[in-house]
Amino acid sequence: MRGCACPGCGSGTSLETFDGHYGTRVELDVCHACNGLWFDPHEGQRLTPDSTLALLQSMRERADQARTPLLDFHRCPRCGGALKETMDRVRSVPVTYWACPRGCGRYTTFFQFLREKQYVRDATAAELAALRASVKQVDCSNCGAPIDLEGRTTCAHCGAAVGLFDTASATLAKELSLPEPDPRAPAATAEQVARLLGRRPARTGVDLVDAGLDALFSLLGK
Repeated sequence: MRGCACPGCGSGTSLETFDGHYGTRVELDVCHACNGLWFDPHEGQRLTPDSTLALLQSMRERADQARTPLLDFHRCPRCGGALKETMDRVRSVPVTYWACPRGCGRYTTFFQFLREKQYVRDATAAELAALRASVKQVDCSNCGAPIDLEGRTTCAHCGAAVGLFDTASATLAKELSLPEPDPRAPAATAEQVARLLGRRPARTGVDLVDAGLDALFSLLGK
């Protein structure tokens, strides 16, 4: 079902329905042109763990075609007013989104949604060093622009840091009903995550968050 005009890129969104808590249903405006999400108030918090997993899979399956650049100006699809870029912190993790000052909702990229859910974290200095040994360039998981790891650790286009989908995250394990990770075991290094893509060898231009999602769904048998 067709949704609103995407506040991020101007394309048409799709209305996708997911299970919410207490037997409710949640209709999200999902843009597969830019991998963006529009949340009406409290919709993100109403998603059940299974629905969060279904949303991750839906976004992941169309990630390769979701490269439409974002507009310079973002308009609220409900009231038509200008959205305000907002920088927030969720459990000490910095996230960025565009919110309607009138409270209609907010637009967020898929990458920032994953950060908000604590599924993505910034790569450590040791992980970046290991990554440079095998991968010279990665694609920004936020906007798709290339990042030359020899000279940068953030995207020159949108400023996002190189991030990893943390398959060892305790938050991920709890919310998606995965086996609880051993707190003594180190999280997978960026190099190990990149190697998980056997059908897409990690040499240049790998998206590390996409690689981590592939690893997650491989673990789940999906």
